[in-house]
Amino acid sequence: GSYLNVSDRRAKDNIAAMPGILSKLLQLQPRTYTMKGAVKQESRLGFISQEVAPLFPELVGLVQGEADSSGRRSEPLLGIHYAGF
Repeated sequence: GSYLNVSDRRAKDNIAAMPGILSKLLQLQPRTYTMKGAVKQESRLGFISQEVAPLFPELVGLVQGEADSSGRRSEPLLGIHYAGF
């Protein structure tokens, strides 16, 4: 699916430029990968959370693990807030 985030200037306060951002962006390494355990092993394009975190920690967070049949959750994984890019 697709989604749209509000990004209108009229909806924002405290807007500030981010100096030196280009050098950080150039350090990002796009990767192709497949997801472990996926029924359909489609190749995807994206980034690795552990590689993004040192450069843009505000774009990385925890994703709760899924619950098994007994209700126990697996260990949380790192995720990327792609809309933040």
